[in-house]
Amino acid sequence: MKRSNLLFFIFILIFITGCSNFQTEPRESFSDGIIVVNDSIQVDGKVMVNNVIYVYTGYEVPEEINKNDILGKITSVVDYLETPIENGQANFKITGAKYAQYEDDIVVQIYDEWILFKNEKDIVSGFSVGGYGFLANDLSDEEIYKVFRTIRKYIIVDEDYEANIDSIIEKSFNECGIYDSSLIDYTISNLEIEVSYSK
Repeated sequence: MKRSNLLFFIFILIFITGCSNFQTEPRESFSDGIIVVNDSIQVDGKVMVNNVIYVYTGYEVPEEINKNDILGKITSVVDYLETPIENGQANFKITGAKYAQYEDDIVVQIYDEWILFKNEKDIVSGFSVGGYGFLANDLSDEEIYKVFRTIRKYIIVDEDYEANIDSIIEKSFNECGIYDSSLIDYTISNLEIEVSYSK
């Protein structure tokens, strides 16, 4: 009986050790508008359609997409650090996702939501935030990061973001579950946001 227990233990040990070698590629997930690999590398999601690169914005298009506007499906995927080089190709795992024309941009159906992808030449390439040290008194680093990603998302889709920056900041805090009006007002007054584009 003892011998069978020992053999069973050795089998389990070999099985567990062997399983640890199965995952040799980085773990990849897609959240908050970026590809996150092993919880550290962050890369914007991109797709190529009609020989143009479109970049993930995280913005869910509120209206239904007409089936006549659907252009095709994502048919292949390149590495997350690469840029797609063929039409219908992405740099994150969404093979089979439908994409459709949406004004001058496209939308891609991800998790049953139509997500806006903007032409790479129109995307915010530089987004920096200063004067935010006070937020550390009330929010965790993760909450601060999430708010900034949400602000960037709305800046990308708002052509007149400078005039609407106060409402963008408030909406971003609320979307992240933060409703403290004094903190939001103080942020609106003190946050320094700089934006540049790829053009």
